[in-house]
Amino acid sequence: MIELVRIHRDAKGTTRWLEPVLERIHAMSVRFDGNADALVNDVWKQVADKSPTLGLFVAIEDEQIMGHALGFIRDWDGRWVAWLTQVQLDHVVGHATHDQMLAFLGEWVEQFNLAFKAHGIHVAEMMDCTPLMHDAWARHSGFTPYRYLMVRKIPFVGKG
Repeated sequence: MIELVRIHRDAKGTTRWLEPVLERIHAMSVRFDGNADALVNDVWKQVADKSPTLGLFVAIEDEQIMGHALGFIRDWDGRWVAWLTQVQLDHVVGHATHDQMLAFLGEWVEQFNLAFKAHGIHVAEMMDCTPLMHDAWARHSGFTPYRYLMVRKIPFVGKG
């Protein structure tokens, strides 16, 4: 059975997963041409600061990390989004686990929206990019494909 956990300093016992998940984040960043040290330092700082803009989740199975998700709430192109920087699972999971992860991410955004409603900040979508893409359009545009940008409306934002 897979358990999903949000790592946060206020959630008792969750920081025991911090060091191993930071190793995973670093390794994935290296694999996808990122600045792994800067990313890990940013995550570390946001955990220390109890930042509500950090969404750091682990999937646990038999007391071992078998996946993680990393997101940041950021201003992107003039709107606030939940930017999913990394999502990685070590093996294929069923739809129930997939849906549960999306629900966890949505709850994180909903909590953020409630906390920042008075500041006029509202997040209504998640975004990510992936190296898995269709690049036929690039043959005619002169661009070299690098990542494929994905967006997903958060279906229940504002209802909580």
